[in-house]
Amino acid sequence: MGFGRIMIVEDHRVIARDLQWELETLGYQVVGIEASGEAAVQQAELLQPDLVIMVIILRGEMDGIDAAGTIGARLRIPVVYLTAHSDQSSLERIKASQPFGYLTKPFSSSELHGTIETALYKHRMEELLRASERRLEFALEGAELTMWDWDVTTGEVVRDNRFTRILGYPFGETATDVETWRSFIHPEDKPGVIETLEKHLEG
Repeated sequence: MGFGRIMIVEDHRVIARDLQWELETLGYQVVGIEASGEAAVQQAELLQPDLVIMVIILRGEMDGIDAAGTIGARLRIPVVYLTAHSDQSSLERIKASQPFGYLTKPFSSSELHGTIETALYKHRMEELLRASERRLEFALEGAELTMWDWDVTTGEVVRDNRFTRILGYPFGETATDVETWRSFIHPEDKPGVIETLEKHLEG
């Protein structure tokens, strides 16, 4: 059985009621049924459901993809799409809106349950990761430490804005490459640091 507060966005009332019955049979609580993208955004903000099941084609100026994008970006509420069919341009827009799931009609009760549970789990993990990243950021800021990361396979270097600030440079004035990092090592420390780095890269 599932547990979670779900909002349905479906402009065919009979289909919406059938879906509500299916969800409640699975143990979910349906907190609202909306028929337009505009109403979905307003009610999602008011009701704060754990998940939104959204049809793609809706009457009105805001279709399901637009509504899902707004709900995801503004409220960070996961959205699962529900559709009978979609063309290539719609699929591209769907991917860009980063949904947490996608169901094609007709679907079974087990498909519905599995998609919802996967979406809820993925959302929980993303929220935990986001909270962990915030704690790390607070810790680094409080200790006046910096983060610098080098992907040895691609050569890409990622750093935060404290890296150059601690060294006394405005952000963006130093290059983001390994040689720049090497140039910042104190001359007395450089041989030991480079030797340790090479040993690490050699495994």
